[in-house]
Amino acid sequence: MSKIITFGSKLSNGLRNKTQFYGSFNKKIKSQILEMQLIAGQNNLGYLTTNQIGYDQSIFVLYNGSRLPSDYLVYFNPKITAISTDTITNYEESISFPIFRARVTRHKLIKIQYSNNNGKDFEQEIKGNLALYYQQANDQIMGLNLLSWAVSHGEVEIKEKYQKDLSKCKKFMEKYVELGKQHNQERNLSQLSMDEDCQTYYDHGPAYEIDYQEEQDQLN
Repeated sequence: MSKIITFGSKLSNGLRNKTQFYGSFNKKIKSQILEMQLIAGQNNLGYLTTNQIGYDQSIFVLYNGSRLPSDYLVYFNPKITAISTDTITNYEESISFPIFRARVTRHKLIKIQYSNNNGKDFEQEIKGNLALYYQQANDQIMGLNLLSWAVSHGEVEIKEKYQKDLSKCKKFMEKYVELGKQHNQERNLSQLSMDEDCQTYYDHGPAYEIDYQEEQDQLN
């Protein structure tokens, strides 16, 4: 079984890489999905992405009320197509960055597109914890991890239980904030290829920010 990649390990650069579109939808992917669900369930995770365990496809699994591995929802080639203007700000954690937490603002309701393991496309509106986990996972498969300035805007801190023993991390945090302020306009996207999809994220975040109620009125 694959191991979860953590910050500072030999493979941790993969946490900054954008995952690739997946289009095969064959039986070979089934064992990988089962593995992801099992790892997520065993570690009580809200989400797990492919690049957290060494794969590069655009896939993640999300917690949806049950820690049974088979109950984790699977999303292939996920996208966020609309976001509400109503937001919530909380501290977030990632199993790939175990000593850190970040203060992040998320949208309470989002509209998404994704495919299932048969290649069938879906469009859906989600809210609550599922929407929060989806946004976290979507950032991670874009290579925007917990330490990305685009995600936390520098509001990252070392968890209290680690602070006494990690003087090196304190120096890292000082440097992180200093460099983040200097390069805020780049939004830590230097690791991503600036194709059209990524340029949209660079300019606008995960989707163009629109008035969700206005869009809903148009749909009705």
